[in-house]
Amino acid sequence: AAAPTPRNTSSGPPVAPVITSATTATGTVGAAFSYQITASNTPTSFDATGLPGWLSVNTSTGLITGTPAAAETVNLTISASNAAGPGTANLAITINPASGGTELLSEDFETITTGNNTSTSGSSSNWTGNTNFPTVSTSVFKAGGAVRVGASGSAGSITSRVLDLSGNSGNFTVTFKVKGWSTVEGNIMVTPTGITPQTVSYTSVMSGSFETITLGFTGGQANSTIKFETTSKRAFLDDIVVSYAGVSTSPLITTSGTLASTPAIYGSASESSTSFTLSGADMTEGILITPPAGFEVSLTSSTSGYAATQLLGAAGAIAETTVHVRLAAGVTAGSYSGDIVCSSAGAPPANVATAISDVNPKIITVTADDLTKSYGSTFTLGAGQTTFTATGLVGIETIGSVTLAASGGTAAGDAPGDYPITPSAATGGSFDPQNYDIDYQNGTLTVIPLTFENWLTVYPGLSDTTPGGDPDGDGFTNLLEYYLGLNPGLADVANAISVGITPGSVTMTYRRAKGISGVSGVAKWSGTLTSGSWSASGITEDETDMGSYFQVTATLPRNPGDASRFLRLEVTRP
Repeated sequence: AAAPTPRNTSSGPPVAPVITSATTATGTVGAAFSYQITASNTPTSFDATGLPGWLSVNTSTGLITGTPAAAETVNLTISASNAAGPGTANLAITINPASGGTELLSEDFETITTGNNTSTSGSSSNWTGNTNFPTVSTSVFKAGGAVRVGASGSAGSITSRVLDLSGNSGNFTVTFKVKGWSTVEGNIMVTPTGITPQTVSYTSVMSGSFETITLGFTGGQANSTIKFETTSKRAFLDDIVVSYAGVSTSPLITTSGTLASTPAIYGSASESSTSFTLSGADMTEGILITPPAGFEVSLTSSTSGYAATQLLGAAGAIAETTVHVRLAAGVTAGSYSGDIVCSSAGAPPANVATAISDVNPKIITVTADDLTKSYGSTFTLGAGQTTFTATGLVGIETIGSVTLAASGGTAAGDAPGDYPITPSAATGGSFDPQNYDIDYQNGTLTVIPLTFENWLTVYPGLSDTTPGGDPDGDGFTNLLEYYLGLNPGLADVANAISVGITPGSVTMTYRRAKGISGVSGVAKWSGTLTSGSWSASGITEDETDMGSYFQVTATLPRNPGDASRFLRLEVTRP
């Protein structure tokens, strides 16, 4: 299954790269060589200087590749660049003889410190030979770490010490470097004892670099010498190596073990890891371990040391090593799988299949905030609300808004009390809903009763705002109109209080406003209208919800023969 691609971001001014790859590398004659330049700070290009003819660099990827023909040491300057400039380091590459081969002679002429091989006047002192080349013609000259063989009027030669070339069934290799005078004046002939000579041509001249030549011979004998000579005039020679050809062995990567699933929760790496073993034989470099997207690997521990890639070992044998595998933290929710690719130059890649592993959504809680409003006002909820609290988000991720709905209390006439606020549909911010399972928790909308003083502010401009005042002159005080739910600035008392008489009772019907606070009302009766004669005894009240107010009917029984009965509504404030 294809895995989501993680998103990478960076900020701040650019910083020049710093080379992080090894400063040494090894290779083997005849085997493909590769070296990967790596660096910090996101390089955009790479380069290498001092490359011999058999090496090349990919300036886009930083991969240096080639197949060496001779045992030698190559010193390069490698670089990685970005907008801030280049970062450089020195790289030493050691090329060893082919696996199973034996070096019989190696001469780099380093003891020759006089002269040079870059000008026509730089090689005028005769060289009389050394241990490796005890026999030289008169036309051999010192050339600053190399020799000039031949003169303007004659060819020249150097002959090696006695060598045993009979080993390895008489198969051996001769490698040397050559370049000509200001022009190429002839060829180079190589003659081992008892074997047909080989004559080779070349194109390099003194103003350029040496050209590497590798020759293979069969029929080598004991007590042999090898003669190097020009076929005409002058040429420079350097880095002569004679070795048994050997049997080249291809690098081999071996893996074992089957990987198990390693589930994780978004924001965290897998709680448990899985592993396989990895080893290498006859390697020319280390093994690069590259897991599929979403996974990371460690060579040190099942709980630490993880990275997006790992490099195991170096050239030669690589001992069996445990590679730990898990899902990385920060991977988006979903299913992940694919092959872990173990690769190295010259070796067939070894792939290890991962088991399908899920990054499960993280559980977070979104709770609606508790809110309040005064009775008589309206309250708007819906989408785009920010009055909530989110807990459990990963890192600095945020939720932009939610949708809030209440079961009541938002309308002006909704009675005082508590109403649940239900959140849903979290959206916006920096979080990704697919990475989370959201547990929504209710808040509470509390409708607060409207006090007498706050009620008066609804009607600005009243001439008298005292409880006993009557600014609209309708005979009802402000306190009574507050209790009845009337307008203190408008004579609107009609039908606010009414009475009724039946053969068996006297009734009084009045309003009681919703959302009032700090007042009380009670129906009382009297038979004489005298002070102190009013009583609520015997009166029953029935209440009907009329939407914006309650309608109250107070009933006083009236029996035949009873004296007069008077009813009134008393509204008081503590």
